[in-house]
Amino acid sequence: MNSKQAFTVIESFNRSKYGDPQQGDDFLVVNQNFVAVLDGATDISGARYNGISSGRLLPRA
Repeated sequence: MNSKQAFTVIESFNRSKYGDPQQGDDFLVVNQNFVAVLDGATDISGARYNGISSGRLLPRA
């Protein structure tokens, strides 16, 4: 793939409904090949896996 950057992210914003950015379920992923917005789903059961909500766990996979 071309090593030149094809785009520039000028600004981004992410607000957690929990008030703490570390608890939000949405992610912005930027690298030289693509930009992705990952919209994590809130698990209404409140289940956590090693202290991480499923909405934060899945985008990390």
